[in-house]
Amino acid sequence: MIYSPAKACECIFGPHTLKEWAKNYPYIFYAEVESLVDNQIEGFEDTIYALHNSQYFLKGGYHPKLKVKEVFKGKVSNFIQEGYLVMNNGWTFCGDFFRPGEKILIFAYEGQYGTLSTSTCDLNRVFASEEEFLSQRDEIKKATRKKLLGIF
Repeated sequence: MIYSPAKACECIFGPHTLKEWAKNYPYIFYAEVESLVDNQIEGFEDTIYALHNSQYFLKGGYHPKLKVKEVFKGKVSNFIQEGYLVMNNGWTFCGDFFRPGEKILIFAYEGQYGTLSTSTCDLNRVFASEEEFLSQRDEIKKATRKKLLGIF
């Protein structure tokens, strides 16, 4: 018998602008999913995902190894090791699903495992191509820009 505690994700989205969303996240960056490292995360063997198919992470998963291409907010470089950022989102049912090769804008926070984390309820945005990202880049930069206050 497989036991899996059920917790539903309760995401509440309002009519917020990208700028309003950006205020709530300490880390916002654009990256490409290099691979998934679910099988390297503690507890993998006991998950319902691994029990169903222990190789699922080859096609997609919950703990991405990312090549960060551009940072819009936060010291993301503090979490990059050997050229990559690995996210440990825990084993919740609210984990966002990633696929190798995806180009994605990620809204993240510091998770409980000393890495950056994100979830299904965050405003992560997958782009079909580099061109699609570039067409929205200025809007993202404007939304994440800090206003400088002071006397000059």
